[in-house]
Amino acid sequence: MQRNQIKIYDLTLKQVEADFEKWRKTKLHHNIRIPEYLWQKVIPLLKHYKISKITSTLKLSGEQINQKLKQLKLPAIKNKSIKSSANKTIKFLELTGKPTLIDSNAVTKIEISSANGSKLCMDAVPIAHVQQIINCFLSNRN
Repeated sequence: MQRNQIKIYDLTLKQVEADFEKWRKTKLHHNIRIPEYLWQKVIPLLKHYKISKITSTLKLSGEQINQKLKQLKLPAIKNKSIKSSANKTIKFLELTGKPTLIDSNAVTKIEISSANGSKLCMDAVPIAHVQQIINCFLSNRN
């Protein structure tokens, strides 16, 4: 690696914030575009921080970031991404098929694990309560 190359993965949001502040203090005009070297630092942060944290810290808008991603032919950031505590997008598997009728008095066993290590195991759960239990578990994982 050349001496002047930036090791992007070593950058933190705090370091990029300092670079943006330095640039903002030294730019000559209000309407100057964000330099490419700063964008090269912002884009990798999207893998490690929530978009709201990046936009508020760097004083950017989500639209600015999405425009840059579009320019670079990268996928846009979706506002409704669900993030785990490790800041990874949770992936859902879509099941297809014909719905089946289930006896509302039937019981089942559920086991749920989250990325942060939380686990929930329950046996003999009434089918009618499964969705509510899952929602409670997912809303309380910190």
